[in-house]
This record gives sequence, structure tokens and C-alpha cells, in this order.
Amino acid sequence: MTFVICVVVSLIVMHDATGVRRHTGYHAEVLNKLLVDFNRLIDTLKNPNIKKTESREKLKELLGHQPTEVFFGAITGIIVGVLTYYVYPF
Repeated sequence: MTFVICVVVSLIVMHDATGVRRHTGYHAEVLNKLLVDFNRLIDTLKNPNIKKTESREKLKELLGHQPTEVFFGAITGIIVGVLTYYVYPF
């Protein structure tokens, strides 16, 4: 029963890492581009002669993992689990 719970939780974490967090990174990239364009527009409307842009904190774009990273992370987890089982027997 414990094994099944661990597998289900790990599948949820892997799905989150490849799906939700990855798409959040894509959204952050688009929002950063929109923020830069919006700041340029506002600065141009305020004073067309000045080409100064306001610097704001950018959103973190590198979120989530590639599917290959998740796959090899799962393989690493399985190997560590098996080695731990044989090194520290019950």
C-alpha cells in the first residue's frame, strides 16, 4: 500500500513539473515581453523625445522541467530507492 501511495504522489509531482510549471514559465516569458512593450508605449506617450525605459523586476521564466529531465529524474529516483533498500535492509 505504501508503494502505491509513493507512486501516485511521484506521478503527481512529475505531471506538475512537466505540465503546470512548464506552462507557467511560458506565460512568464510572454508577460515579460508585454511589460517591456507596455513600458515603451507609456514612455513614448509621456515624452516622444526620451527613449528611457523603466526597469522592473522580470518574472522568472525558467520554471518546470523538460520531459526528458523528468524521465531521467524518475530513473534516478528508482535507482536510489533500490540501492537504499539493499544497503539498509530492514
